[in-house]
Amino acid sequence: MYSKLTGINIPGLTVQRLIYESPLIQECALTGALKLKGSLSPDEWREMSLLISGLILVFLRLHEGKELARDQIDILHRFIFPKKYKVLDDRVREN
Repeated sequence: MYSKLTGINIPGLTVQRLIYESPLIQECALTGALKLKGSLSPDEWREMSLLISGLILVFLRLHEGKELARDQIDILHRFIFPKKYKVLDDRVREN
């Protein structure tokens, strides 16, 4: 089933192994719990889903060797970890 969906044929692949190896499972589970609890509005849920899906696509393009994806990842690091990478407010607003 996995190979039909993804084109990837990995011997011994199980749902448990797939979940264990997936980098965003814990974050997605927390997000789902917040939605079910009513802590996330429909707009917040939609925005979070779009961002997570977009991030996965950027990493797939990076894996394919796309240089723009490397630049996108570097910029995301600057926003997500501002103490490590300084991003000036005026630079954010200019784009």
